[in-house]
Amino acid sequence: METAFIVNRLAGRGRSGKIWDKIEPLLRRELAFKTYYTVQAGDAVRLAGQAGAEGASLLVAVGGDGTIFEMVNGMDLSRCTLGILPTGTGSDLCRSLRYPQDPFAVAKQLFHWKSRRIDLGRIDGRRYFVNVIGAGFDGQVAYEINTKLKHLTGKAAYLVGILKNLVTYRNAPLDVEYDGRRWEGKALLIAIGNGSFYGGGLKVVPPAVLDDGCFHVCLAKDLSKIETLKILPKVYSGGHIGHPDIEVFTARRITVKSPVSLMIQADGELLGTLPLTVEVAPRALSVLAPDPGGEAVPLPVSGEIASA
Repeated sequence: METAFIVNRLAGRGRSGKIWDKIEPLLRRELAFKTYYTVQAGDAVRLAGQAGAEGASLLVAVGGDGTIFEMVNGMDLSRCTLGILPTGTGSDLCRSLRYPQDPFAVAKQLFHWKSRRIDLGRIDGRRYFVNVIGAGFDGQVAYEINTKLKHLTGKAAYLVGILKNLVTYRNAPLDVEYDGRRWEGKALLIAIGNGSFYGGGLKVVPPAVLDDGCFHVCLAKDLSKIETLKILPKVYSGGHIGHPDIEVFTARRITVKSPVSLMIQADGELLGTLPLTVEVAPRALSVLAPDPGGEAVPLPVSGEIASA
């Protein structure tokens, strides 16, 4: 299996490049591969296609969820497998895949893992998302992080973005159609999950399973600001489920509309504003991952990669 690494050095506010500089020479002692570097937004789409056309069948993303989002929209899904070195701000897909959060631990284990097939979400029939797509408050937070909070990383960026927007954000009317059913009303946000996590570890849709052929949707209804603040700490454990204004349901196809111009985020990337239609593409992506029945804990590493 020919291997290519697509490296976003700027992911994680530049942390990604520093990690890659340590990991690359260690990998080269054990593995032959090509390296492609992104320079600007959208490059990973093109480079994933280029790497596949040049013979690579294993494409490893060195970056975060945004890098993965782009690569999946550029790679040949019929013949290529995705691997991930999590070096980005959130790396939330890796949480659902049960990756160790330490990229050095991942580098040690990645090429010993088997591939598994997971679902994708098809957006408006044109492109894919892998993890979570949402609109409303979370879209506005993603906008804040991507445009105004570039000096912060990880959970700090998401928490600051959430708290800043709580002051000014107003719940908006949503029209949600899914699998022949419909809901209308004011809502804080809607999060459509293929995976469980977003926002640097927020377990927004705890029941989500990456290969079950359906989305798990979290609809946060007309919550007050005070109630939102009360619920927020519980989202890290999934404890918000069961609140009377939080509804979770499954869907294979869902359309979201609003008379208000609400931001859409997919895997942390901004996609414009509503309306939005997504449908499941079952088992469309092959990805290297630990045994899905294993524990989501870092495993011991040894040798040069471990000591880097």
